[in-house]
Amino acid sequence: MKMTKMGLIALLLIGSIGSAIAQSTQEKKEDRKLQRAEKKIQRETEAKAVYDNASKLVEERNFVLEATTVRGKYGSTVNVGPNNFIMVNGDDFVLQTAFVGGVGFNGLGGITARGKVTSYDVSHNESNDMTTVLAQVSTPSIGQGTLTIQVGLSGIVSATFVNNWGGRIQFNGPIESVEESHVFEGMRRI
Repeated sequence: MKMTKMGLIALLLIGSIGSAIAQSTQEKKEDRKLQRAEKKIQRETEAKAVYDNASKLVEERNFVLEATTVRGKYGSTVNVGPNNFIMVNGDDFVLQTAFVGGVGFNGLGGITARGKVTSYDVSHNESNDMTTVLAQVSTPSIGQGTLTIQVGLSGIVSATFVNNWGGRIQFNGPIESVEESHVFEGMRRI
């Protein structure tokens, strides 16, 4: 009889420990769900703030797109270092490439083309949080062309320059104001 009481007590003790562990596990799952939801809201809020800032800079014509990747006419993509950028400052326009290992026309392994923005149209698509700019630019060195800029919710900006001779280059990267950028503008020889 003493043995059955001890067995019964042991069985009750094990059962209570098991239910306590199950409750603890359930609470942990709920805590993780709450933490994930909070992080998701925080990421969405940060992404919206970055998008709003980038859209504001594009609308004000005061930005530098510092490329992290450059895509050429035939689709080849290259990860690039600093000083590959497109700058629009009011009516002024600069497109610069700078590839490591070469001297180039600008002393940085590429070209620097300065010119003027002749037209600049901004449109917003609220359904997918996309801002698009269609600008006409004119430079003495690479001629006239069309600059298409797309600002997405992630804050990464894509700018494609197509000149009238079929040349095409696409810059992808973050955007910041002209005052905050740290780009070095090379020489213009052409």
